[in-house]
Amino acid sequence: GTLEVIVFDGDYPPLKEHIIKQRQQERLKTSEMFNFPPSMYDDIRTLCQLMAIPVYRAHYEADSLCTKLINSGQVQVVLSNDTDMLMYSPRVILAQKYSYTNDIDIVDSQTLLSTLCLTHFQFIDLCILLGCDYTYTVPGIGKVRAYEHLCQGKTLEELTPINSQCDYMAVRQFLTVCHSWEDDITLPPFTLDSIDFPRLGQYLHTYCR
Repeated sequence: GTLEVIVFDGDYPPLKEHIIKQRQQERLKTSEMFNFPPSMYDDIRTLCQLMAIPVYRAHYEADSLCTKLINSGQVQVVLSNDTDMLMYSPRVILAQKYSYTNDIDIVDSQTLLSTLCLTHFQFIDLCILLGCDYTYTVPGIGKVRAYEHLCQGKTLEELTPINSQCDYMAVRQFLTVCHSWEDDITLPPFTLDSIDFPRLGQYLHTYCR
């Protein structure tokens, strides 16, 4: 079986502010804004705690804390639909579950890097060039050209425009160190006795009818 750990996003990093604003504007145009009540996080956390499922909130994005848990060896797989998770560590095994099917894709960072013949740092540069959660795509550089340039030994500094709204080098630095800013966590051992069955039953009866 599997033991789950729930990790929520915290505040978005300042480097991501321009992307966040752009996405908000795009959602307003398409009426794709979803407003969740502030109490939803507390409800999920309470339910998970009653079931003895550890719940944490990252200082910044959940990816950073997930990376720290992966690097510490306490977590083996990250379940997420965000492939940006692969940028954070060469040790990540990403599982993507699709809501409309029961299929799960498994992406092993080590296998991915080996197949592409790239180092982890080159892979970060590739993701930055192609556009990620922190950067726009670089004009004139598509997937094939970006990959070819990196395989030829070119660097992010050589391939990105000098005058740009995105600070590409700052994003690269952030992605390589942000996990170290998260708190050190030791996951608690799980036993069935840890589940508070009486309170769980009462909670479900009260709030989930």
